Amino acid sequence: IQTPQTQEPRHGVMLVGQTGAGKSTAWRTNQGAFKKLSDREIGEWVPARPYLMNPKSITMDELYGTYNLATREWHDGILSYIMRSVCSMDTKEKKWIVFDGPVDTLWIESMNTVLDDNKMLTLNSGERISMPPTVGILFEVQDLAVASPATVSRCGMVYYDYPDLGWEPYFLTWLESRREYERSINAPNPDQVCANIKLMYDTHVANALAHRKKECVELFPTHEINAVRSLTYLFDALATPENGLQTADAENYILHINMLWTFALVWSIGATVTQDSRRKFDMFAREVDPQFPSSDTVYEYWVDLKNHGWKSW
Repeated sequence: IQTPQTQEPRHGVMLVGQTGAGKSTAWRTNQGAFKKLSDREIGEWVPARPYLMNPKSITMDELYGTYNLATREWHDGILSYIMRSVCSMDTKEKKWIVFDGPVDTLWIESMNTVLDDNKMLTLNSGERISMPPTVGILFEVQDLAVASPATVSRCGMVYYDYPDLGWEPYFLTWLESRREYERSINAPNPDQVCANIKLMYDTHVANALAHRKKECVELFPTHEINAVRSLTYLFDALATPENGLQTADAENYILHINMLWTFALVWSIGATVTQDSRRKFDMFAREVDPQFPSSDTVYEYWVDLKNHGWKSW
């Protein structure tokens, strides 16, 4: 609710928060709500159309455009092309230009004239693109560490605190999709399977994340929700009939699910730790599944579904 309220008085809004805090979900939810209200002809609501880009994935010339001094030709950038297109549209629907990426002085300073009351983008070609009231600017950023006061003062701010959501809403949403998948492959008792998966999550995921943070050193830091996503992605990729999961083997089905889940846990939450830290995470993983062989670390074994056990690489 705060996002559209902030958009009313300001055409430039920054959604600030860590990865997984719900920034993208918030504006996409508002977009869907606007469309439903418009379709039902409730009030004066109009639909919104987003134009998404990552400004840090391209160069300044690719973003704003460049003027070739040798040939005297102007080549549009992604932003200049989108701005010209959406600003020339004679429709009542809202147009949101969404910058999903870090804010830095290399590209954001050129947006100051767009964000102030002039609402004008000036290109190196001399062209000036005026922004109508139906066009708005959204920034999805993790922080404002390098943003200048001139830029910050021109935008409305909505802060999303990651602990307010955490990774549990994502997991619960994924669990429902997994339940549907279990039913689609005719798995034995899908509700019991998902209840078992939830028990594994409730028992071990938070502890695994805490253990990694306290006892281990990562080669490169990863956010906890990204680790949980990696766990679900890897589990979904492995726990399929194409990879040997036998839905007809009702007696061992839960065992196979548990082993694949433990394998995914090791190679998601424990995948980014150093060689020395792997020994520490090995001790934790053996508490999850004591059936691991003792000759090597848990990283040296994969799930042998045919023989219902762990096998060395």
